[in-house]
Amino acid sequence: MPITVATRLDIIELVVIATGGAPGVTQLNSLVAAIDAGGTLKGTATTLTSSAAFLRIYPSYLTSAEFASKFLDNAVPGLTAAAKAEGVAVISGLLNSGSSRADVLVASADFLSNTLATNSTFGTYAALFQNKAAVATYHTVTLGLDTNLTGALEGITSSADSVTTARNAVDGTTAAAAAAAAATATAATATAATALTTYDSAAATSATDTAAATAAATAADVAAATAANSVALAAASATAAALAVSTAATAKVSSTAQTAAAVALATATAATAATTDDAASAAATSASASQVTA
Repeated sequence: MPITVATRLDIIELVVIATGGAPGVTQLNSLVAAIDAGGTLKGTATTLTSSAAFLRIYPSYLTSAEFASKFLDNAVPGLTAAAKAEGVAVISGLLNSGSSRADVLVASADFLSNTLATNSTFGTYAALFQNKAAVATYHTVTLGLDTNLTGALEGITSSADSVTTARNAVDGTTAAAAAAAAATATAATATAATALTTYDSAAATSATDTAAATAAATAADVAAATAANSVALAAASATAAALAVSTAATAKVSSTAQTAAAVALATATAATAATTDDAASAAATSASASQVTA
C-alpha cells in the first residue's frame, strides 16, 4: 500500500524524537519500505531504538530512571524540577512494568504531535516538536538530503520564525554543497584536460620513438644484408684464390713432368744414337776384318 503523507510524517516524528535529527533520504526510504511491507509504527520505533544514532544518546546500559531523565531533557527541555521528576516517575514506571523504549517513543511522539501550541502546560513543547518535524520534512522530503541530519534542526524553538531560519540555513548548506560540488567538478575537468594533454604528448612521443625504432631496424637489416654479402664475397674470393693456387700447382707439376719427359726422351735418343754408332762401328770393324782375311 503506498505511503500517505500522514504516515510519512508519523515516521519522521519518530525519528525526530528518537535521535533529535532528520531521517535523511536513506533511512526514510528504509523505514517507509518496512511500513509498505506491513510494518507498524511500533515496529518503526523498535528499529530506531536499536540504531547507532539512538544508542549513542541512550545507551542500553542506562537504567529506566536514567533513560527517562535524559529522554525528557531532549524531548521537553526546560521542565521544572517538579515536572521532570513527575515525568521520570511515569516513564520509568512504564519501563519497569514491561513497556519498551519503543513504546515510550510512540506515545511521546503521538502526544506532542497532537497537542495544541495553545496548551497552557505542554503547548510550548508541542510547538517545538512540531517545528522540528516540519524542518526535518523540508530537509529530507523537499530537498532530498542525506547529510547534516542533526545540524539541520539546531536552533529551532517553539517560534514559527525559527522554522524559516532553519530552512534558510538548510538551503544555504545545500547551496554551499552545490558550489563545492561544482568546484570539484571543475577541478576534475581541469585534471582530465591535463591528463588528456599528457596522453597526447606521450602518444606523439611514442609515435616518434616507433618511427625511430623502425628506421633503426631497417638500417640493421641493411647492415646485416651487407655483412652477409661481404661474407659471401670473401668466401668467393677465398675460393678463387684456392683455385688459382691449385691451378698454379697443377701447371707447375705439368711443366716439371714435361721437362722430365723431354730429358728422358733426349737421353733415350742419345742412348739409341750411341748404340747405333757402336753397332755401326762394330759392323765396320767386322767388315774390315773380313776384307783383311780375304
